Amino acid sequence: MAGARLHELVASLSRDAEAPALKARGRDPHGHLLAAEDVARAGDAIVLEGPANRAAGGGANALRDGASEAMSRLALDAATAVGLSLAAVDLFDLVEQGLAVIEVNSNPMIATLEDAGRWDLIEKIWRANFEAAFR
Repeated sequence: MAGARLHELVASLSRDAEAPALKARGRDPHGHLLAAEDVARAGDAIVLEGPANRAAGGGANALRDGASEAMSRLALDAATAVGLSLAAVDLFDLVEQGLAVIEVNSNPMIATLEDAGRWDLIEKIWRANFEAAFR
């Protein structure tokens, strides 16, 4: 969309019909924050920033099985630190700064797994929930 303002680019993104509207947030190739009315120069790559939280209209990409040993250890340590034997741990890999725990969930949301058709993992989560509840 040549000559489009940032808010127009954001509005053109495909999204779930019931998802809340995204705020027009983005950064130019040098990392500078752009205003909603800014127009990118031809050929510039704009990194759009939106909510990561699914309930706020965000989502996940590159869903994959498994985690590195460092991620696994950090997630287990985070769950243990808050006294949970069953948890979902949200992590960011900040590359240069390392791994960061964002949130520890005692009742993980599975909608992202539903979207990805990962019924095998959903079943494992529910079985683990029931096992933990009946201990």
